[in-house]
Amino acid sequence: MASGARGLHFTKEMSAQSRSHDSEPRAGVFDPLPWGELWRLLNGARDIDIAAMRVACLALLVFYIGSALARPTSDPTINWIRLAVGLYIAFGALLASRVTWGALRAYTVGLALVLSGSTAAVVTLRGSQGNEIALLALVLFGPTVFLQTAVDVIAVTLVLGLGAGAFLVAFPPSGIAMNVAAIVLTGALVAGAVTALVMITFRGRVSQSTAWWQDACARERTLREFGAQAAPHLGEAVLARELAARFRGALGVGHCALVWRDGDGVADVAATAGVPPGPPPRPAELTALLAALARGAALDAPPA
Repeated sequence: MASGARGLHFTKEMSAQSRSHDSEPRAGVFDPLPWGELWRLLNGARDIDIAAMRVACLALLVFYIGSALARPTSDPTINWIRLAVGLYIAFGALLASRVTWGALRAYTVGLALVLSGSTAAVVTLRGSQGNEIALLALVLFGPTVFLQTAVDVIAVTLVLGLGAGAFLVAFPPSGIAMNVAAIVLTGALVAGAVTALVMITFRGRVSQSTAWWQDACARERTLREFGAQAAPHLGEAVLARELAARFRGALGVGHCALVWRDGDGVADVAATAGVPPGPPPRPAELTALLAALARGAALDAPPA
């Protein structure tokens, strides 16, 4: 390849190695993962966004208070249940600034169980009516989405599934067929679990990709700062040998030679790594090689 007045020359062995690397599929954010790696990704710890947790808890608290006001009742037991749930949600907003990964997992699992259990209790106290099934489905779906790991999703799904089945058997809703109620609740629970797993996977892959790019940028910045500070003292020859060695190490095997053009356009070898002793190539050959690499890069470039 060539860039301006300078170019980089690889021997045939290294060029073949580079082409073999380019032909291999590269892992991206949406590429499939082996099952073992996927399971570790679904259950690995991640950084906690304090602001996002606080905003989510406050938004949920506002919605919960609004839904309670929209369905007023004089039953003190129901009001105490609603107060306890509201305090639990508000506790999450206060916990956000000091939360750990384990505490976040415990809080989201507890939120899913508390919301579902309290709603089932309220529905029972108000009389198990068919129109209450929609509320039960909502509280089965909503909190499940906020679970943090696959283990939590599986455990909560099993507990809520068994609880919903026991509720339908013990308090069959009136005005709706049992099989329809079971389908609605099961569908809401499964949809919540699948959504949670997809979100966990996506967050994990994005976090991995972001961490890789941050590390790459840090390495590039370190190398650039080293070059800027060392060039006046070491000279271009020393830096060229260092770059040749680094390029060869990056690709693992093969020979590497850095080739550049001087002010008159004459190509010359600046440094080599892994190249056996021998007569240097003629400038005309190097110029032809750079021209061929430039043509190849132009052919590989995507159309404008």
